[in-house]
Amino acid sequence: MSAPSQDCGNHRIRQVAPDGEVTTIAGSGQPAHRDGHGRHACFYNPCGIAIDYVNNDVLFVADYSNNRVRAVSRSGLVSTIAKDADSPHDSPLDSPYGIAVHMETPSNGGVAEATIFVSSYHSHSLARISAGGRVSIIAGEDGGCAEGKFNAPNGLAVDADGVLY
Repeated sequence: MSAPSQDCGNHRIRQVAPDGEVTTIAGSGQPAHRDGHGRHACFYNPCGIAIDYVNNDVLFVADYSNNRVRAVSRSGLVSTIAKDADSPHDSPLDSPYGIAVHMETPSNGGVAEATIFVSSYHSHSLARISAGGRVSIIAGEDGGCAEGKFNAPNGLAVDADGVLY
């Protein structure tokens, strides 16, 4: 199985096969924001990636310098799923760096939905992005956790119970 990786300074998302073969799956190499297919899309310092293995192998990308979270479909289609707020003081996505995805299956046995967690490097916070694209700060500068103060958080992971590390 190939492993995707971000190539931050080259503004691309790459795939590395077990034999070491490297393939660009998204990103033109130009620092910009453009949704689109494969190399027609543009990133600006993609810093973190997480994969939704349950629903269509969607790859989520923390697009640091664009202040956005992007999705790359299995076919290579890049779309923006969340962006920073209009006011920098309200932005839960100020330089998103780390990203993790947790799959929640509804109690009625329906389709699992992805909850995306992202660290915002410059706003010193952690945010949650709902399946509908709503962004809310859960810890950090203005988050709901009084003990949760961060300084430039980056890497994230989430376990099977939804506990964020």
